[in-house]
Amino acid sequence: MRISKSERTKKIIQTNDKKLFYTRVNTPLEDSFTYLANKKDLLLKNNSNEEQNIEKQPSFEYKIGNYLILQTIGEGTFGKVKLGIYLPNNEKVAIKILEKEKIIDKTDMNRIKKEIEILKQLRHNNIVHLYNVIETSTHIYLIMEYINGVELFDYIIKKRRIDELESCKLYQQIISGIEYLGKLNIVHRDIKPENLLIDKNKRIKIVDFGLSNNYQKNELLSTACGSPFYAAPEMVRGEKYSGIKIDIWSSGIVLYAMLCGFLPY
Repeated sequence: MRISKSERTKKIIQTNDKKLFYTRVNTPLEDSFTYLANKKDLLLKNNSNEEQNIEKQPSFEYKIGNYLILQTIGEGTFGKVKLGIYLPNNEKVAIKILEKEKIIDKTDMNRIKKEIEILKQLRHNNIVHLYNVIETSTHIYLIMEYINGVELFDYIIKKRRIDELESCKLYQQIISGIEYLGKLNIVHRDIKPENLLIDKNKRIKIVDFGLSNNYQKNELLSTACGSPFYAAPEMVRGEKYSGIKIDIWSSGIVLYAMLCGFLPY
C-alpha cells in the first residue's frame, strides 16, 4: 500500500522521566511536535487548569522545617516535586523531594550533589532559584522557586508555532541565562523546551540542572549527555566540546522549534 504525502511519521524516544512522542506532518499548516506524558497518555493541562486542581486538592500533607508540604505537582526519577508554603511569609515554593533509597548508584548521588552545588551559585532572573536544602536520614528536600507557568514545550504545542516577535523576546531571555552561566564557567548541557518554563508574565526560567557541570576557562569537556535532538554535532560525534557553545547550539534548536513548530531533524 502506498503511503500518502500527508501521512504522519512518528518517532518515540524514551528518556529518564518521560516518553517523548514527536509527530512530523508533511502538510505545512499541520507541522507540529507533540508531547505525551508517560503516565497520563495525554497532553499536559494548561496552567489555569493546574491552578484549579491545586485548589481542589488537600491543603496540607506534612511539615518540614518552616515549610508546609502540599500536593504533588510533578514527578522525577528519584522522587516528587510538591507545592509548598514558606510559613514566615506564606510564599509558595516548589519542593523537590529526593528519596535516598532510590539513589543507589554513586554516580547519581554525585550528580545530585553537583546540581545542588551549582544551583547555590546562581542568581539570575531567567534561572530557577534554589532557596534552601534540608537533608534527613531518608530524604533530601530542595526548596526552590515556585514558577506559576508551563513548559515552553507545551506553550509551543498550544500555539502550534510562536510568531517572530514573541520568539525573539523569549530567545533573548534564554540567551541571557546561558551567557550568565558561561561567565561562571557553568554548562547546563540539557537546554530544551521541557527544561524552559514560561510564567504568566512571559518570563523564561531555565530549570533542571541535573546534567550541569563546572569547567575551567578554555577547558573542553568530553561527557556526552542531554537530549540527542538538541545536542551539538561534536557531542554526538563523541568529540570534546566547549561548554557554552553546546548550550548555544541547543538554544538555536529551541528557537527553530518556536518559530516552526517542529524540530529541524
